Amino acid sequence: QHPNLATGIVLGAALSSLIASVPFLGPILTPIALSLGIAAGAITGHRMDMAQGGNLKRDMGLIAIAQDIIEIARAFFQLFIDTLMAVSDEFTQ
Repeated sequence: QHPNLATGIVLGAALSSLIASVPFLGPILTPIALSLGIAAGAITGHRMDMAQGGNLKRDMGLIAIAQDIIEIARAFFQLFIDTLMAVSDEFTQ
């Protein structure tokens, strides 16, 4: 349902793992790179998914980014709920 969002998150995590392999500075910069890389990748992927669906808002301001974060969180928690419901249905049968 959100292929570019998932790809963006994976690329952000991969970038942080590359930064983690840098001697001396890597372990210090990894937590920052992980959070920024995943956030930037998720927002970029979400915007790419919206562009493919024809629902892209051209605004790049702070409010538009906050709205993207809310939409990403909503999609994540809906996936989490769907997963819990599927597991619950599997155990009740």
